Amino acid sequence: MSKREPLEAVIAGLLAEVAEVRRMVEQLLQANDRSIKGFCQRQSISRAYFYTLQKKGQGPRVSCAGRRKIVTPDAEAEWQRSLATVDAAKPNGAEATS
Repeated sequence: MSKREPLEAVIAGLLAEVAEVRRMVEQLLQANDRSIKGFCQRQSISRAYFYTLQKKGQGPRVSCAGRRKIVTPDAEAEWQRSLATVDAAKPNGAEATS
């Protein structure tokens, strides 16, 4: 059995590496997902909140790609910069309002 234990340890190590690679692939796929769903996942917001922001004119620019609506990397970066500008303009201690 002494030869079997090292093999089991190697297999456990390989399974851990496979799990890590899967996680990394999932992150890459999510980062390249330009759909509204992908945008919401990256920004940790709900789709309902996304549409609320859009209705208020505070959401990111949305482009059409065929029948799909997407948020381009430039539009996402621009939206993030606009959030930083709004936060910087608030007085110290001010709470965010919806």
